[in-house]
Amino acid sequence: MEIDKKTEVVSKKFEKRGDKLLFGFFENFKSAHTKKAYKADLKNYSNFLKSNFPVVNLLAVDHDHLVAYQTFLLKCGALNGTPLSDSTVKRRISAVSKFYNYLGERKLVPENPCRFINRVKVPLRVKTQKVGSTLLKELLGQAKEASHSSFAGKLHYAVLMTMFSTGIRMGELVALKVGDFKEFSKGKGLLITAKGGKQLQKFLRKEVIE
Repeated sequence: MEIDKKTEVVSKKFEKRGDKLLFGFFENFKSAHTKKAYKADLKNYSNFLKSNFPVVNLLAVDHDHLVAYQTFLLKCGALNGTPLSDSTVKRRISAVSKFYNYLGERKLVPENPCRFINRVKVPLRVKTQKVGSTLLKELLGQAKEASHSSFAGKLHYAVLMTMFSTGIRMGELVALKVGDFKEFSKGKGLLITAKGGKQLQKFLRKEVIE
């Protein structure tokens, strides 16, 4: 975290141009909501530096300062001293990173100090939309009609019937193998490997088996 002479010179320059640079950075965003969010995130970051590294300004920051900031957010970054959610931490680090990219384009920092930190990863969650009974009947009806004219139609109908009659997930369906079709004591069906490796028996309707 040592500050060389060149950085000190640039830092003094930044102190004089700081408001102008921040204004220019925020003006890159057209949405008032986005500007407000970035201002709040950068203010939080600036306050962290002032409290924990008072002799270091925004231009003199390196990788270690950013690691410390991310750790702070994860452990006690909320106003009440509790941990922030992973998504909030990711957003704040992203805001800081974009600001350093902006400074880098203006030759005020040699590189983005966020570049090599191990950032928090947030899994993508997509909400599943419900299919109404009317739409479901129409969908299955069209698939059943198509099943009479081609092998592809039979396959599509079997896939839809299997999913809707057993309630298995798409990932579980894709992972099925020929050997997973079995005859159990209560009838024929599929042996599904669910989350956590749990084995489930899902029985199939006669028309799906045929």
